[in-house]
Amino acid sequence: MADQQRKTEMESAAEVSKELKRKKRVKLLVYALAFAIFQTIVILLNAQVAIKNTNFGHFKFQNTTISFDYGGVGVGDALFATGRSKARSTKKMNVAVELNSNNILNNSNLQSEIESGFLALTCHSKLSGKVQLMKLIKKKKSAEMRCAMVVNLVTKAIQDIKCQ
Repeated sequence: MADQQRKTEMESAAEVSKELKRKKRVKLLVYALAFAIFQTIVILLNAQVAIKNTNFGHFKFQNTTISFDYGGVGVGDALFATGRSKARSTKKMNVAVELNSNNILNNSNLQSEIESGFLALTCHSKLSGKVQLMKLIKKKKSAEMRCAMVVNLVTKAIQDIKCQ
């Protein structure tokens, strides 16, 4: 009888051991998936772009792309369509920005920035078009922009933006 009781205790201990190993494997899989999600984070932002026209004629510009980089690696683009800014005024437009970290190889800085909730990015763009004065004079003009910024991942807001 003692042998039989010992066998059942050993069998139950073996089942508990198998169950613990299974739970550890599931836990490890969950951690691996969470890490993969953090490494391929996608951020959707609605950003407002302002085009300030200091000329005395209206400025008609072409389709333009704003490129976003993390550590020199492209992580996304924002597109805004052809438009026109009136003389000596500022035209504001909303654009959708999608950032994706798939191009960034395992980067411990990226992981720590994501965990902190703040992501440092740079962006650059070139806006080309024509300035027209009194429908008589047309002059080609372009402007380039380079900015450094911090994105708050919780509020999805841009902070500490510095442009050249």
